[in-house]
Amino acid sequence: MMTFDRKRIFCRRVARFEKPKADPKRVAKNTIVLYVRMLAVMAIGLFTGRVTFNALGVTDYGLQSIAGGVIGMITFMMGSLSGASSRFIVVEMGRGSIGTLKRVFSTIFIVHLGLACIFVILLETIGLAFLETKLNIDPSRIFAVKWTYHCAVFTTFLGITQVPYGAVINAHERMSAFAWMTIYDVVVKLGIAFAIKYYGGDKLILLATLGAVSSVTTMMIYRIYCIRNFTEARFRRVFDTSLVKPIFSFAGIHIFTQTIIMLKSQGVLMINQRYFGPALVAAISIGAVLNTHIQGFIGNFKAAANPQIIKLFSAGRFVESKRMLTETLLFSVFLLLLLGVPAWFYSDEALTIWLGPGRPELSPIIAKIILAGAFFSLFDSSLYTVLHAAGRIKENMYFNVIGGILTFGLVFYLVRWQHAPLASVGVAAGYFILLGCVFKPILLHWIADYTLRDFRRIFIPSFEALAICASIGFALHSIMPTGLFWAIPSCAVIGVLNAVAIYFLVAPDSMQQQFCRALAKVPRYGIKAVRLLSTGNKLVYPLRSVLQRIAG
Repeated sequence: MMTFDRKRIFCRRVARFEKPKADPKRVAKNTIVLYVRMLAVMAIGLFTGRVTFNALGVTDYGLQSIAGGVIGMITFMMGSLSGASSRFIVVEMGRGSIGTLKRVFSTIFIVHLGLACIFVILLETIGLAFLETKLNIDPSRIFAVKWTYHCAVFTTFLGITQVPYGAVINAHERMSAFAWMTIYDVVVKLGIAFAIKYYGGDKLILLATLGAVSSVTTMMIYRIYCIRNFTEARFRRVFDTSLVKPIFSFAGIHIFTQTIIMLKSQGVLMINQRYFGPALVAAISIGAVLNTHIQGFIGNFKAAANPQIIKLFSAGRFVESKRMLTETLLFSVFLLLLLGVPAWFYSDEALTIWLGPGRPELSPIIAKIILAGAFFSLFDSSLYTVLHAAGRIKENMYFNVIGGILTFGLVFYLVRWQHAPLASVGVAAGYFILLGCVFKPILLHWIADYTLRDFRRIFIPSFEALAICASIGFALHSIMPTGLFWAIPSCAVIGVLNAVAIYFLVAPDSMQQQFCRALAKVPRYGIKAVRLLSTGNKLVYPLRSVLQRIAG
């Protein structure tokens, strides 16, 4: 009886994997779950960021970023391996072979365990030597920085071996697991922030220690969840040598690409530290944190949709995959504009409210440049999903090699000889423009048969929305009262007006229909709201039709 039940379960799972299809309802459900998570993350994250910044001060906050930067310079491969693992697991699910899926997971786990040991050796030798000899660190703080570094190395080891489990959760689209665990994580970080605030000793050492403990408990819970819910996540002593070469080939190209990206991100962070000190590093880190919280909303929707895009592409359903990619990218752009435009115009007030008057002087202008670059980075990261699904990432590597080397050289020249503190963020923003608007479209045309019409449907509505939202933001920022008291209501008004303008003028018909179907289910007022939106569409139809004809 037990043998029959297992066979029945196996057949049911194979049948579920055999026919991947576009499932907008599932994407919407996962997105809502992730947005609820993100609201909690952002609220608590901003609060803990303020507490941590005020507790550590500008210098220690910058030193914390420096220690993490050294880790990033050598363990940038972790992100590459995560992408490779997710790709192989998701593709195998799209093909419908659960037996191969089990072998893939066990092989990937063994590979990650071996690489984690190699990374630890590199970090505790080359990385530690770089930290001690090449960075401009006050000798009185070197012990605290080294302790922070060792804690980060330990967390990195566990994080690398955690990659296959996160890939399984993502492949099964169990976004609720990420939602609950992230809420747990931010609550723990809230407790850590208060512990640092009232601790009388070295706050940087305490922050590193408690952060490592928090990371360990989070990883353990993730692994227990995967083992209990997914058969393939139960480790078996299986090492399929035939899978090692394609995994390392795919991950190796990722790693080489990430090396170039490292030169323009973590590498330039070290250059800024060497020539401008931890104050500028802290300002750049603060701008990046603000952008991270905004990008988190967008990343949630992409995280919910990307597995389906990859599964559809792997199953040969290219038209559906292309349509889902286009709608996902446009929705991501609209979300960024709704959140990013108010933040761009009120970055000074937002940072003052968040961090208090002690914030770094250059942080508002840095935040604006980073937000501008984030708009174009959406095209880069979203279009890359197609290359990732097709396994054709070598061509992308060539573009990154050339662009990354030129970018790093330009930043080094501007910082070293022109003494330009904003060079790194400015050059990074320009690089995202080239990647998102030039390099990735060329690659998709070569590899995935994307046409000019496909790109017009992506870029023209995006830039139309940018022009409309920026105009509304500029007009309201010019006429609204100034001051911290008016910053929040002004941002809310700009966001609401931008949402209305995007819906009536730019959003595709399919996106409007999905929104109306969801709104119609709201009790009492849902149908009335849909009728009101329909009336509004009739009023703006002439202008909307002109914009749609321009977009092709």
